[in-house]
Amino acid sequence: MKLSNSQGFTLIELLVVMTIMGLMMGVGMMAYGRIQEDQNLKKSYKDALIALTEAQQNAFLGKKDICTADEVLVSYIFSFVDGTGGYQINAICSDGKTPPTITSSPTTKTGTLSKGTIFKAISGTTVEFESVTRELTSGTSFTFSIENSSGARVVEITQFGDIREDGK
Repeated sequence: MKLSNSQGFTLIELLVVMTIMGLMMGVGMMAYGRIQEDQNLKKSYKDALIALTEAQQNAFLGKKDICTADEVLVSYIFSFVDGTGGYQINAICSDGKTPPTITSSPTTKTGTLSKGTIFKAISGTTVEFESVTRELTSGTSFTFSIENSSGARVVEITQFGDIREDGK
């Protein structure tokens, strides 16, 4: 009796190929997850920088459309909201008679960091830009980082209002 030559793959060969494919897919999924985490960090970092620059520019330009007619713009505040991963920009206006107050109005900007990204204060949780000068009202620098599982990015604002990204 003559055995016929069957064409095809043995069970062992198929199992080896499927195992290799499974390992490659697992490594690819892990790499994709890390890339996505890195992109979330970059997006949150850029969003925070844009909002910070907006607060600085509003203060420098004396943008006071939030204040009432009898009030004077004192400064703009950029702050992170604890526990929410959010941030906000508020104007501080004063009528000259009472202490300045934070004005909350529809034009006050708020934002949220990307999922899994947190704000970590290194020195303070609020930065206040003085009207017209763009300098910090506290007279000291302000430093914070934006972090997630893929790393951290640091921002420092000097007492003169210069925004330094990652120690630059």
